[in-house]
Amino acid sequence: MKLNINTDFTKFPRAVSVVPAGEAGSAAPYDKAVLPHDERHLRRRAIETAAGDKVLVDLPEPMALANGDRLVLEDGRQLEIVAAPEEVYDIP
Repeated sequence: MKLNINTDFTKFPRAVSVVPAGEAGSAAPYDKAVLPHDERHLRRRAIETAAGDKVLVDLPEPMALANGDRLVLEDGRQLEIVAAPEEVYDIP
């Protein structure tokens, strides 16, 4: 996602913690973010949801997010992380 240097990040909802996949319970996430492997290792950056909204991830330490993990926003909503399909090489 490309952002302008003048982007006001204070207007983005802020994700401050992570719930690992399988521990989120039965509550449906409010949205999802589809990210390739290299974009799922983060600490502080803006990401875009499937609906086109932007979220500021502001975690206390760097973390590698897995498919199904959820980011918890300050207002309690959960954003599900989905691993984007990627090409892989099969080395015989």
